[in-house]
Amino acid sequence: MSPVPVAVAVSRARRHPLRRVAGWHGRATLLLFLLAAAVIGAVTVAGFDAPWVGDRPTASFRDFRDATYHPVRDLLGGHNPYDVPAYLARNPVEQEFPAYAPHHLLLHLPFGLLPYDLARLAFLAVQVALVPVLAWTAMRATAVTGRLALGLAAVLLLSYPGAVNAYYGQTTLEVAIGAYLALRPPGGRPWLAALGVVLALQKPQLGVPLCLLLVAAGRGRPVLAGIGAAVGLSTLVSIPLAVAAGGPAPLVASVLDGLQTTAAAGANDLGTGELARIDAAAVVARSTGVGLPTTAQAAIGLAVLAVAAALIRVARRAAPDRPDLVVATVCLGALLAGPNLPYSALVAVVPLALVGTTAWSATPRVLLGTVVLVPMVTVAAITAVLQVTDGTWIAPSVAGTLIGASCGLAALVVGGEVIGAARRTTAAPAGGTGR
Repeated sequence: MSPVPVAVAVSRARRHPLRRVAGWHGRATLLLFLLAAAVIGAVTVAGFDAPWVGDRPTASFRDFRDATYHPVRDLLGGHNPYDVPAYLARNPVEQEFPAYAPHHLLLHLPFGLLPYDLARLAFLAVQVALVPVLAWTAMRATAVTGRLALGLAAVLLLSYPGAVNAYYGQTTLEVAIGAYLALRPPGGRPWLAALGVVLALQKPQLGVPLCLLLVAAGRGRPVLAGIGAAVGLSTLVSIPLAVAAGGPAPLVASVLDGLQTTAAAGANDLGTGELARIDAAAVVARSTGVGLPTTAQAAIGLAVLAVAAALIRVARRAAPDRPDLVVATVCLGALLAGPNLPYSALVAVVPLALVGTTAWSATPRVLLGTVVLVPMVTVAAITAVLQVTDGTWIAPSVAGTLIGASCGLAALVVGGEVIGAARRTTAAPAGGTGR
């Protein structure tokens, strides 16, 4: 073929309408994400030193300050951040260091080496940059095209879980990314799946249920490798912590004391009107108006895990070509099984990613997008209005109720799709068609 026709063909391809649309779409999603990042970043930075409003703190990055920066500084200074009374007396913080795994301190060690003002800016930049990574890993795990990653990232930033995660300086993005790395299709770079488990186990209330469901999903080997790595890193960190605490036994006692303190906080206590949790036990508590004892909460969590594991087994047998069903069930099951707050709903980004897949029919895709996106964006919009009018946030109990209902409804839609896939497989020999 002569070079002239080739040049003409290339020129025509560049002028093709579909190519122009694809290029326009990419630039539009990039601009949308940059605008969302600028808005969230500006609001967060403006709230760094915001005053209290009534009896409620309004300053941003409180979780980064209390649960990441000063605990790391304590580790570097030879102190035990799990000792609640000493930690509160020693540092300019408002809450105890939660019962995160010790390797959480090691993973965030670089931020503790910086002055606080610089550390919080650096952490904010990293968290905003991780949002597209979360969107992309979720799409890869569900075999959905990654072209919509930046658009999905913008939606996540502007949703209530994404905005709260950024405003408070939470580490939920890392845990969610870890979940989707662990849910990568088997084979090829197993170390990435193990790394995902290490990241997810920073928060045991989400990481432990996730690991159990990953085993049900056939990811036992990377789970074991990730648990081994997490235990090794945590043991490494625990040595100086045990020295600071006066021995292993006092260190364990301080961790258990901190766990009780966190569980008794208003946002976590199922017996208070401030309840903000979004898990299944919280749904039961709100529905009955009765605070549940720890044993009842554990029983509900185990029941959720059992149902999720059964659905995962059905999905793997009935629809082996549908990894999206397994991924969605694992993430929503882990989210609803343990005590989680609204920002943990970032793990539920997978239902939004599934809206872009062609494996689902239109009805469940619309249902997924509606039950997940509408409550999250509505709560974010109400919060934005409150921020502009009087500088406050929506009541945590209201946010927890709406976001919890959103995740529960998404779980029902996903469960229905799994059962539908099983029925289609069962009917295939009689009807002569698989789907």
